[in-house]
Amino acid sequence: MARGSKSRRTKSHSHASGKKKRNATVQEEQQQVAPVETAGQSSNISLLPLMILTDILLRLPFKTIFSCRCVCKTWLSVLLDPDFAQLYQARAPSSIILQPQNDILKQYLYAVDLEASDSSNHAISISHYSVRVKFDTQTQLSPQSKLSLVDSCNGLILLCESFRMDLLAERLYVCNPITGEFVIVRPIRANLPHWVSPRLGFCPNSRKFKVVIFVNKEDGADEKMPTDVYTLGREGGWRSVLMKYDVRSSVRDTTFLNGFIHFLWGRAIPELLIRSFDVENEKFQPVPPPPLLDSSLKTGGQRMSLGVLGGCLALAEFPYDDGRCFHVWVMKEYGVQSSWTKEWSINVHIDIPMYSVPCCHIVGLLGNGDILILHHEKTMFSFNRANRTCKYHRIDKIHYFQALPYVPNFSSLTEIASGEEVFNARFRMF
Repeated sequence: MARGSKSRRTKSHSHASGKKKRNATVQEEQQQVAPVETAGQSSNISLLPLMILTDILLRLPFKTIFSCRCVCKTWLSVLLDPDFAQLYQARAPSSIILQPQNDILKQYLYAVDLEASDSSNHAISISHYSVRVKFDTQTQLSPQSKLSLVDSCNGLILLCESFRMDLLAERLYVCNPITGEFVIVRPIRANLPHWVSPRLGFCPNSRKFKVVIFVNKEDGADEKMPTDVYTLGREGGWRSVLMKYDVRSSVRDTTFLNGFIHFLWGRAIPELLIRSFDVENEKFQPVPPPPLLDSSLKTGGQRMSLGVLGGCLALAEFPYDDGRCFHVWVMKEYGVQSSWTKEWSINVHIDIPMYSVPCCHIVGLLGNGDILILHHEKTMFSFNRANRTCKYHRIDKIHYFQALPYVPNFSSLTEIASGEEVFNARFRMF
């Protein structure tokens, strides 16, 4: 009996000791994330002026910032302020929003923090350096339909239903993957053809987001079919804009910069190569392309893609007679053709899929200044501009994927799209 009592006391003491250790570990982890305010007492960091606190938060990786929302109401209000989102986007290095092409994993989106990932083994772990979002939109999609990642702009993304290789634009979804919120946008026209290109833009002055549905006239659409524009928010709605150019062509490889959606106007005519759409004023205008692109224009611009590097418009070009080397042009002064400069010629050692056109997509600049590039939806590599070498990265556990440039936006869609009905993703994992 005494032996049993002693055994119970020993187990009880061991259990209490283990519980104390676990509690101590939890307290240490909480202190590492951020100091916690208690009744009648505040941590030293909470006494800092709001401007200094904001500056500290702006320097953190976005996954850490997301965790900081749970520290206290003061921190939460700072992080949800639209001004904080604007400041963070202005100084944050490039990250990516990623969607696997596997049918099972396609329901997930990964906002990947590239700066926090361990690049020593050239692998990007989606388990440890990403915010994962599963969208269950309750829209009664058919079993064959999926939600496809279409565009990204200022921290919001655009999703569209897809069937096989075609986009079904009957319903579009503007989402904030960080908060797990989304708005459903239904196009003004019924039975839109699959040759439309939905895109997302932002107005710097009014700070409104707009959904733009471009028409790929080369694929069979009526030449008189206009471009439709939807403004998110209580006072928003649909407007139609007619394209004045009579060239039948398709809108491809769009990129957003300074309030303009830029795209390649797939035609072997130099002056018609690059166009832009002014999101604020809803007008089309040409953009002068780089000189000396005659060889690449033989394919109607199919071997080119647009991107943004250091706040400048950039163009990646595979020469017509070379599928292993591509050139990167940068427009140093926006709108001035003579400011286009061929900055780098990059050799890639990648197997190109049979019957495919070689093309690299510029994702953006990393914090260390390297250029992040996506090749054929399965290879991601970074180019060191100083020593002109490439580092190839594999996405852990994902072989084929769609990736877009992405900078997190911590503002709620209820603020960004005030007046819209806002839904929440059914499941989020961080």
